[in-house]
Amino acid sequence: MAQPAQPAQPIGIPVLILKEGTQRTTGRDALRTNIMAVRAISETLRTTLGPRGMDKIR
Repeated sequence: MAQPAQPAQPIGIPVLILKEGTQRTTGRDALRTNIMAVRAISETLRTTLGPRGMDKIR
């Protein structure tokens, strides 16, 4: 029987791709930033859903 292929990277190790000098935010500030980002995305996508949805390009 053939052995399953090994993953290229160990599972559970995050890979971060950020610009140099980027600061990492944690706690309530990170949560607040994520909520604002999701709200902005949801406002953009809101009219694309449903039977009368419209395509958008931004």
